[in-house]
Amino acid sequence: MTTVSYEPGRIGLLLIDTVNDVFSEKGKAYPAYKEEFERISTFENLKRLLTQCHVA
Repeated sequence: MTTVSYEPGRIGLLLIDTVNDVFSEKGKAYPAYKEEFERISTFENLKRLLTQCHVA
């Protein structure tokens, strides 16, 4: 397995559609994913990810 090293401050995180059709409770696709979001703690994990990215 290859190890990749990235220079701090030179990488980013791009989240797409995090508030509209999929993640918003009012979104069209939300009902289809709601149970899975809860099962795998999607929102809690996204919060942890964003917090860690901000700290880095």
